[in-house]
Amino acid sequence: MKKILYLVLVTVLAAAVPAWGQNNQTYTLGKIPAGWTVKANGTTVTVTDSTAIIPAGATVVLTPTNTAKVKKVTLKDAPACRRIDLGTLTADFVAQNCDTLTGETSSHKVTIAAGATVILDGVTISASKYCIKCAGDATIILEDGTTNTLTCTTWDNPALWVGDANTTLTIQGSTGKLNVKSENYYAGIGGGKKNTNNTCGNIRIEGGIITAEGGENAAGIGADYNASCGDITISGGTVTATGGSDAAGIGGSWGGSCGDITITSGITQVTATKGEGAPNSIGAGYGTGASCGTVTVDPSLSDVTVGDTRTISHAPSVPTGAINGKFTINASGDQVYFSQGNLQYQASTGTWRFAEHQYDYIGNDNASMSETYSGWIDLYRWGTSGIDYTGHATLYRPWEKSFDGAEFNPYSSLTTNLYDGDGENAGKADWGYNAISNGGNTQNSGWRTLKNNPTDNEWQYIFNSRTTANEINSTSDARYTQATINTDGTAVNGVILFPDGSIGTTPAGVTWGAINASSAWGTQCTTAGWEALEAAGCVFLPASGKGEMVGTVSMVGSEGHYWSSSSYASSYYAYGMYFFSNYVSPQYSDYRNYGLSVRLVKDAQ
Repeated sequence: MKKILYLVLVTVLAAAVPAWGQNNQTYTLGKIPAGWTVKANGTTVTVTDSTAIIPAGATVVLTPTNTAKVKKVTLKDAPACRRIDLGTLTADFVAQNCDTLTGETSSHKVTIAAGATVILDGVTISASKYCIKCAGDATIILEDGTTNTLTCTTWDNPALWVGDANTTLTIQGSTGKLNVKSENYYAGIGGGKKNTNNTCGNIRIEGGIITAEGGENAAGIGADYNASCGDITISGGTVTATGGSDAAGIGGSWGGSCGDITITSGITQVTATKGEGAPNSIGAGYGTGASCGTVTVDPSLSDVTVGDTRTISHAPSVPTGAINGKFTINASGDQVYFSQGNLQYQASTGTWRFAEHQYDYIGNDNASMSETYSGWIDLYRWGTSGIDYTGHATLYRPWEKSFDGAEFNPYSSLTTNLYDGDGENAGKADWGYNAISNGGNTQNSGWRTLKNNPTDNEWQYIFNSRTTANEINSTSDARYTQATINTDGTAVNGVILFPDGSIGTTPAGVTWGAINASSAWGTQCTTAGWEALEAAGCVFLPASGKGEMVGTVSMVGSEGHYWSSSSYASSYYAYGMYFFSNYVSPQYSDYRNYGLSVRLVKDAQ
């Protein structure tokens, strides 16, 4: 008998298949003879028990073996995708696999059939009981560019009810938004309270922009009052969750429990705020029986808690030795990071470093500075980088403390800015040119002193002109405040600079004084309060005093004087900034042979 080689080309089409369906909806080819090869869109598909699963809309090629008889191949399990306008509903609705939901209803609830994948495309549901409930495992896809809002206002169920303990809800998307809010005792996304027997299964968030708010005693995402939920995994998207009283933003409720909580490196940002009385922003809530499984955050992520809010995001590329906060320095929007502390120098070894803490300063011990001094100093004459770039090495010694006679103004020849110069001399007069041991330990690595001349007025811009995301004490664009920090230990006076980004709610242990104005160190911070502000990106400039021409040190703890890299019109002076109790001057000029503090910055990329 003559054998014939058959090549069968099948195009699988379904009515109204949206673009997402090509990646998520699947069909089944059945009755495939043994040995046949099946390819969908050029990729080989496994054949099991004479069937192959393929994506909707794919071009499928079936290549038979050498045989005299070709069996029939059938397409099955291929329902048409529907688009449902919720505004046309006359009763509660069960969404099926491949449905797209749009429109608004305040009269009817939606149940997602077990195993179904459903798109939300501009949905608004406000309902008694739940808005959407999963009858089994379900996937919700948020259509790009749309906002979907679920609001539950009664005592019966959460707005987005995940379903029983054996259920997993998966939320996917990119730029689509989902805003969920429940009142009374129910989570925004989760289950109902215990006495209504509304348990909660697993929650997986893989993408989208999601905001969830829980009701009284319930988590934003997770367990409801005195109830339980399964594992919570967030592997993508931007998620903001706020718990009700005694409940976590993500996790447990009052008296309730949750499974493991996992946040992976795929997220954009996760922000969780605990309710009043709750012990955790992410994790267990408060009350008898409250518990939570293991909370795991990918170690590559930045994990910062300020007040009641925990923010997890991709760690910015903060330079070694810098504070995690950005500060705009000009109208063009350029930003810098501040170093972790004032610049310090050890003459006996020629070593530069940043102070361990922002509030550290040397003070009166600067008067002991000398060429062989083994202690640390942090007050310098202008331009004393220690690098000889003009052939006058003695003029740039960091440890020099007294100038008189011919050396009264040794820097008169340096009339340009510290970082100016041509070729190999560029930047060598700036302290930031040095290798700084805990700032990357590489010479000319980008550290520099802020400018402050009338044209490039970076110090002034930081204090007076920046737009920030902080509103403190009813003052918008909060930029600075005079403060005393560590009031429960060794108190230090100085100025707190607020970063461009939001610092969140006011941490415990912080009492605000005047904002963007001088005060007699009006803001007061305990050690814990300051540490919370520092974690949010705040900078502290301590009142570290001033070195006099005769080698003495004055005003330690009561005044702060900081150099800029900008020369003054007269060669006897250079620009800087300073402050004392009840006074802040973002720009002033001083004799170059006074000893002032140096706080370096590095340009943000």
